[in-house]
Amino acid sequence: MPDDDRWKDIIADAATRRPAPVKALHYLGITYQSCSKPVLLACSDDQKYVVKWFNPPRMIANDQIIGILGNAMGAPVPEASLRACLRSFVNLV
Repeated sequence: MPDDDRWKDIIADAATRRPAPVKALHYLGITYQSCSKPVLLACSDDQKYVVKWFNPPRMIANDQIIGILGNAMGAPVPEASLRACLRSFVNLV
């Protein structure tokens, strides 16, 4: 196991290779009527994402667990991830 100084080097190296954050650019509309209020957003990586708001938290946790397990089993489910969104953008939606 690496010592404390080696861990600092490993973390610093990983931080330099971190991908650029994906930013929401445009609101494209509501995708489904549900409690998690999913919306479709166009983002800075030229992809479209269905984004669910963090309300209620248990639904988001369920989506994360199913997404991770589904991907591990090879099921045809999209990659689940958590993203931060600027409050100013959220207020526009």
